[in-house]
Amino acid sequence: MLLLPLIYAFIAIELKYYNQAMTNIAIIIGSMHGFVSTIVMLFVHHPYREAFLDIFIRKNGQQDEAENRRSRYLKNNSIGILKY
Repeated sequence: MLLLPLIYAFIAIELKYYNQAMTNIAIIIGSMHGFVSTIVMLFVHHPYREAFLDIFIRKNGQQDEAENRRSRYLKNNSIGILKY
């Protein structure tokens, strides 16, 4: 995603070539890198996908189950109050 804008920038600088439209396209493609990598991360990594679906997509019954899983996890993995 970043390679094409970098290649264009290198060639444009070396050849002293200026084209505003191509420069704008290169900037747009380069700025999409973060968005595309986030979308790929959501689809590839199962825990991130499940968390995304729990937050934005799931229906009420399924959302309650997700909340139950979270609360069970937090209850089982909390360290409590430390006393000195």
